[in-house]
Amino acid sequence: MNKSFPALKFQECTIRKAVEELFLSKKSGTKRFLIADEVGLGKTIIARHVINHLRKKSGRKIVIYVSSSLDITNQNRIKLTEAPEKEIVHADRINLLYEKRALNRG
Repeated sequence: MNKSFPALKFQECTIRKAVEELFLSKKSGTKRFLIADEVGLGKTIIARHVINHLRKKSGRKIVIYVSSSLDITNQNRIKLTEAPEKEIVHADRINLLYEKRALNRG
């Protein structure tokens, strides 16, 4: 399943900032980025675009997605991944763990 969820112009600003902080910044230490906004402003769409950038990178990557209910987590599985059955490692009431495994594991 490869659904397109295009970002709106105001979401693109957050996507650019997250990608810059997580992948382009020369800062040392753990790199984290929290997206917190009002209901309905597209946090999940922003997260998907950041994850898409992550997919282009090699190696193992982990994303923790936190939501208030299992219903919301399950609803957003489709929006966050290209192949939920392959990419989602764990989903429960409060979070969804996405893991991109390295392609050439021994």
